[in-house]
Amino acid sequence: MNDAALLLETNNGECDDASSDLSTITCTNPQPAHSNTHSYDITGRPSWVGAIIYKKLSKINEIDAKLSTVIQKVHIMETDITNLKKTTGILRKTSEEIKGQICELEKAQQAMEDSITDLQSRSMRENLLFFGLAEYKGERKENCVSLIGNFC
Repeated sequence: MNDAALLLETNNGECDDASSDLSTITCTNPQPAHSNTHSYDITGRPSWVGAIIYKKLSKINEIDAKLSTVIQKVHIMETDITNLKKTTGILRKTSEEIKGQICELEKAQQAMEDSITDLQSRSMRENLLFFGLAEYKGERKENCVSLIGNFC
């Protein structure tokens, strides 16, 4: 007795279509109720076994197609991640270079500010301002040295 007939006998012809293992597929009333004869395919199996196998193979093909799509998408994502890692590394190096340049520019700016403050101090030290002196109203040039000397 072949496997399909054995399965039919052991399960009283009841169908378990949820099974994922083709060797345990069983069916209830595979023939129409009005038919008392069994039809067989060229392999000697009942025709309903071929239909179930075809249905299961179709599901497997669907799953295989979906899996292929997922694998392609994963490959694309892996490529994208690799490119992002390279770009991130380049940006990190560029960022560190820019930070170094900013630090150097801040030091140069501070040195310039210190130099400007020093120059302003020297300029102010050599240029004395006196307030409260009367304006000179003569025809000749005023003698500033003697005017300041008399003031102090």
